[in-house]
Amino acid sequence: MRLTNAFEYILLSLFSLSCTSISEDESVEYELLQDENFVINGFDSRKEYFEIENLKVKTAMQKYAVALIGGEHISSLLTGDSSHLPSWREMNNLCSEVPFSDQPAVAFCSGVLVDSDLVLTSAHCLDVIHEKEIKIVFNYYYEKKSFLKINESDIYDIKEIVAISPPILENDSVDYAWIRLNGKPGFYQEPSPVFTHWHELHENDSIITFAASGGVPMKLDDEGTIADVRNDFGDYFVASTDTFKGASGGGAWNSQLQLIGIFSRGIYDYQRTDAACNELAISQEANEHFTYIHRAIEGLCEVESNSHLCKQIPSTPNVLNSESTHGNASSNNCMFSIFQPREYVITHLIGLFIN
Repeated sequence: MRLTNAFEYILLSLFSLSCTSISEDESVEYELLQDENFVINGFDSRKEYFEIENLKVKTAMQKYAVALIGGEHISSLLTGDSSHLPSWREMNNLCSEVPFSDQPAVAFCSGVLVDSDLVLTSAHCLDVIHEKEIKIVFNYYYEKKSFLKINESDIYDIKEIVAISPPILENDSVDYAWIRLNGKPGFYQEPSPVFTHWHELHENDSIITFAASGGVPMKLDDEGTIADVRNDFGDYFVASTDTFKGASGGGAWNSQLQLIGIFSRGIYDYQRTDAACNELAISQEANEHFTYIHRAIEGLCEVESNSHLCKQIPSTPNVLNSESTHGNASSNNCMFSIFQPREYVITHLIGLFIN
């Protein structure tokens, strides 16, 4: 059992049990912090899991974010021995000063838990290796400095590909795939709330992302902003985020930690230096494309019309919680619908002590 995670879950659960509804005036939106280290989109704002100070955000990474990893790397991750794993520097000939370049880089894509056994990622991620070799991994992050180790319970196989977007054509960034896991994740993981009213988003809105950029363990980028909502199309939005290869399929959340889209594609990641190594490409313009969550849900509903998510496509309440299955999405859900109904929380708390 992860004692630290269990303690955090108890604190958050008890807090959520103590409230009934939150008005807009009482909303405690996530405060975006500045961290000027390395210039990617102006500066490098990526943070390790153990560096995240906001407990709600830290727990969201734990609950919602997954990495897609080839099965050949799993044994090393289970033992906590990363010495046999390729580093980001080795994989891409990075210069030594690139942040996180010495970390293992084994994730080829990212994803989000959106229903009890459904993970959403990008369609092109399924072209990398055969689906039978793909492992869906939770808790792929540094729990503390230099400590990277996953448990057997963090790893899932793909049971089936439920829905997938058509091949991407030029200038078409609707890119999604719905993966059904071979089991339902335990009490440390919960489906992410979603926000499907894309037309209510605006340029310069703040977003955060959890992603395995470069293949390294999950990082938080809390300095992203929307640059173009593409209101006339509603297919994808353009944002400024610090994302690289490996981040595809990773989620973008609004300031209330509701999923609004997944990363589809961006521009080149690296640029060659005179020292014959690669550094991270510097860009002052927004170039990352994120498929809107409502478009992914529409694709799911074409093949699974009985999914409760189908009821949450626009024309239902603005704030949509994917765990309200039960068809009762409510704007009064405690903690912005990030936490589950009280019965769910109580059951999970009991499970903490039984296990």
